[in-house]
This record gives sequence, C-alpha cells and structure tokens, in this order.
Amino acid sequence: MFDWLFDGFWPITLVLGAASLGLAWAWYRTNQSHLAYGFIFFLILLVAYITLSLFVETTSEQIERKVRAMVAGVDQKNVDKIFEHISDQFEYTQGTTRLNKQELRNYATDALRRPELHGMIASQITTGTIDRDTGKAPVGFMVKILGPSDSESLFFQVEAEFTLDPDKQWRMRTFKLFRALGEHNQPIDLPIR
Repeated sequence: MFDWLFDGFWPITLVLGAASLGLAWAWYRTNQSHLAYGFIFFLILLVAYITLSLFVETTSEQIERKVRAMVAGVDQKNVDKIFEHISDQFEYTQGTTRLNKQELRNYATDALRRPELHGMIASQITTGTIDRDTGKAPVGFMVKILGPSDSESLFFQVEAEFTLDPDKQWRMRTFKLFRALGEHNQPIDLPIR
C-alpha cells in the first residue's frame, strides 16, 4: 500500500537527515528556539521513518524474497518450497512448449533428480513498474545453474511476470529464459538441453 514511500528509502532518509542537520546547524549558529523545534521535528520524522521501514515489506522486497526462496528450494532440491511461490494461474508458452503449473512441477521434479544439478544462484533481481490495477509486476534476474564444475554451469537471464494472487501474495505467473552469454536475445525452449 505504501510502497512508494518505502521504495525510495535512501532519498527520503537523506532529505530528512539533511533537513535535521541543516536546522541543527542553524539553531547552533543563531540560538533561535523555533529552529530547535524544527530540528527535533525532522529528527523524530527520520527515526520514525527508519523504524517503520524495518517493519514494512514492499512489493519489490516481497518479490525478491520469493525469487530467493525459489532458488533456495532448488539448492535443497525441494519442489514444494519452489512451487509455493508459483501462481496457480501459471502458464509457460515458448515455441511448441506449453506448461501449466502441474506440468512445470513435473518437469522441475525430474530436473531436480539429476545428479549434475548442484544448485542455483540468482543475482541482479530487478522489479519493473508494478501495476496494482492488473496485479502484474515484471521481474528480471540472472541465474547460474551450478554444475559439477564451473565449466559445466549454465547462465541464464530470466524475464518473469509476477501476479497478485487472491490471497494478496505475489507469485510467479510466467517466465522466459534467455542465454546470458552468446545469443541472449533468443528465448530458450524447455526442456533445456
């Protein structure tokens, strides 16, 4: 609800901090009491804002947490942990491949059984413009699928769409994979070979 307020944490913190310091300096130089009240007011606002930001999870933070939880599920080879963050509305369409949530779950179960899969790392998670009216949020991130050695690891760019499910949780609704190296503008079809 207040994502706009807490997504801009650093700029707001810097403005409140600068206002507090400016008023403190002016009060010190002039000894005028109204400047002291202004300093105290902005200092209280700054402390309250920082404290509240510790307890508020923005949409971007929730989505990043869920991407990291899915990666942890891959690391633990735990399909349930991965799929609690996949929407029931999930649809994957690429080339001739079409998968719903259950079909993707079957694919993931088979993939996690492979002994050459040693885990996953996600980085550069970015959330695009969140559309609350349609309940959609574009998300991009890089993944490294860990193999037995670095030379056997795979690198992908993921373009995903998260949706706001009826329980007010953001979950992945679809995604596309792109090679991070080489021909990175061509989507990759599942299964990955």
